[in-house]
Amino acid sequence: GARSANLRTGKFYFELDITSAATNVLLGIAPESNTDTGYTDTDLQVVYSTTGNWFPGNDTAGSIGSFGSGDILMVAYDTTAREVWMGKNGTWGLDPASATGKSIGGTGAFTFTLMSGSSSGASITADILLGTSNFTYTVPTGFASH
Repeated sequence: GARSANLRTGKFYFELDITSAATNVLLGIAPESNTDTGYTDTDLQVVYSTTGNWFPGNDTAGSIGSFGSGDILMVAYDTTAREVWMGKNGTWGLDPASATGKSIGGTGAFTFTLMSGSSSGASITADILLGTSNFTYTVPTGFASH
């Protein structure tokens, strides 16, 4: 899968404006130390575009539902707690203001990267929205704009 440059450490929020997406795409957060990400890895958290379920494990708790072109994904992360939250179009799967996020395995704080991938060769394109003036939705309490 494709990976971004390292994200800033701390508690941050950004949005992804999906401009095109096929089914069978995974999108999420992985530690920068994981150089060969896969949906069964225990040290990452990704959502599946077809169902919105979390991987690893096809977990439905905190599912955001299927997503594709025209959707805005909301992403909050905490590098110290090693947790990530995602929502779609203004509704969180798990609310970062009140719920524990999806845990990324391992111990200690570290640097995250945004990652996408597909076992079927499907692709996704998105604009990464940064800075509060570009956001469609409100930055969750306790997080800073990326």
